[in-house]
Amino acid sequence: MSLGMVDVERLSRQALRLAKKLGATDAVLNYYSTKTYMVRFSNNEVTVSKVFMDESADFYVAVREKRAVSSTSIISAKSFKELVDNAVSIAKNAPPGDVYAPLPRGPFKYDRKLLDQSFGRISHDKLVGWVEEAISGALNQGAKRVAGSLVFSRSYRFLMTSEKVEAENRKDTVEISV
Repeated sequence: MSLGMVDVERLSRQALRLAKKLGATDAVLNYYSTKTYMVRFSNNEVTVSKVFMDESADFYVAVREKRAVSSTSIISAKSFKELVDNAVSIAKNAPPGDVYAPLPRGPFKYDRKLLDQSFGRISHDKLVGWVEEAISGALNQGAKRVAGSLVFSRSYRFLMTSEKVEAENRKDTVEISV
């Protein structure tokens, strides 16, 4: 998946190759992004509308029975390289765990319906429309003034392992308080 100027899939492949080159026996890159739209309303009208974007990546690495996890919220080739270097270094210096089980070998097939829980295309106008319906419903029930917020979040997760497992999922959520 390409997000703006960053190709997360390509960066993930590079990170996994680097981890193997540095001595990792297993590696997993987990990328998350969430775009959140917030629409606040008071006195029966929309007052504020904002958009937030959060991204992060977690990198798990095992050097046989020694393991480490490292995280970043900076999504770039440089930060992924630092993420891998850091995780492998920590793993090499970590005490061994009691049990070591290698990652399962992929690829696997996943049910698309389970991995895509999105609502499809949702515009800003649609979100404002839902808020206006909520205000109208409250007024029709006898409220004099209506306030609250609607929060719509669109989440994406991408996972890639050194054992040829790749998966992604999408999920949308809506919360409204009136």
